Amino acid sequence: MKKMSAKDIAFEKEREKYRKEIRSLEHDVSELRVAVMQRDNELHLLRNELEQKYDWIRRLLEYTELSEEDMRAIISKEKNTAAVMKMFGELSGAISSIYRM
Repeated sequence: MKKMSAKDIAFEKEREKYRKEIRSLEHDVSELRVAVMQRDNELHLLRNELEQKYDWIRRLLEYTELSEEDMRAIISKEKNTAAVMKMFGELSGAISSIYRM
């Protein structure tokens, strides 16, 4: 093994110090990326919720301009649509349970 000069030893110590600092900073960057992804996901969820609320407000405003008969027809139609969607969901669950066997 070759003996290292004092200059080389000092250089290696400096290099190790900076490598440690780089690893620490890379770890910080990684944590920040995770935090940004979480915030981005939260923002996406909040935007979806806001869009749904805008849709509800738009619908409610439309309903205020309708006659009682028109409102009853629309409500009945939406109830039927919801019932059909529920049946499709149940059917899908039944089919997937059959295929799992």
